[in-house]
Amino acid sequence: MQNRRRQFMRCIAVLGIVMCATAVAAAPASASDNGSWSVSPTGTNGVTPRDWFEYQLRPGQTLRDMVSVSNLTDHDMTFKIYAADAYNAPGDAAFALKLRTDEAADAGAWIHFGLDTLTVPARSRADFPFELSIPPDASPGDHTAGIIAEDASPPSATDQTGVAIQRRVGTRVYIRVNGPVHPELAVTKIGIRKRQALFPPFSGRGQLDAGYVITNTGNVRLAGQATLRLKGLFGRTLKTLAPVDIPELLPGGSFVVNEPLGSLPIIDRLRIEVAIKAPGLETTRSKAIWDIPWLEVLIVVILAVGFEARRRYRRWRDQRPERPEPPSAPEPDREPALV
Repeated sequence: MQNRRRQFMRCIAVLGIVMCATAVAAAPASASDNGSWSVSPTGTNGVTPRDWFEYQLRPGQTLRDMVSVSNLTDHDMTFKIYAADAYNAPGDAAFALKLRTDEAADAGAWIHFGLDTLTVPARSRADFPFELSIPPDASPGDHTAGIIAEDASPPSATDQTGVAIQRRVGTRVYIRVNGPVHPELAVTKIGIRKRQALFPPFSGRGQLDAGYVITNTGNVRLAGQATLRLKGLFGRTLKTLAPVDIPELLPGGSFVVNEPLGSLPIIDRLRIEVAIKAPGLETTRSKAIWDIPWLEVLIVVILAVGFEARRRYRRWRDQRPERPEPPSAPEPDREPALV
């Protein structure tokens, strides 16, 4: 059955390429491109009304659609065609697709083509079909992949540092599998860094930086805003920073934020509070620290201990009883000297 489906997809792909190759002057407005070629969804008569592929399907469902690769150069190009799982890049959470050598474990494994490579003539576009099959045991929620056209013969395989270069362009494929959805963003980590002044406030008041990690712990892609507040003892607000936009996070994706909070108070109990707002949810997490100038406290303790020791010594010295003088010994009787 699997072989028959592959043969059918190959026939459909060849037919689609032959029928849809057409001259192009530039990439469509909704296409993903790098200036040399583009990849985009294909609609009726070659129209591309979609910015990306987006589906809502049930487990076990199968559908077919069309994708377009446009060669914007003045020479023929050959591409490797494949699908890859999507993820949020570490740190800034940018949308990213795994490499061709990475085995697809999620939505990238659900997309099948009738070809592995594709040659597109100069200034032309080729449209070809693909099949999307949702596994019967697919988990509910959002699954994301990309359809990629990678240059099969890049001008240089490595850069000056010896790192392999892959020139590729992909279009996004968003799939929502029917079932219960749980939108959830969480602050999974808060870090605080203090640069304490040596003798505050005489040598400055030190600096405080905060960082936190926001993770999509639900099963749907989600964006929102995060607001950081610095609070002091008894809950008073010392500073409120401007809200930070949280980029769209895929399930399991994370976003890292670092915020400078300025000078430290001389002494206080500080609490970093991060509040998240997203469609349908609000959540807050905080972390508290003591801001204490330990060197000055140590000096004060040493002085206090020395003062107390001196006071106790003087008190002991003033209150000790006077020793009675020992009685003088009687002089011995002297015998008269013999003449």
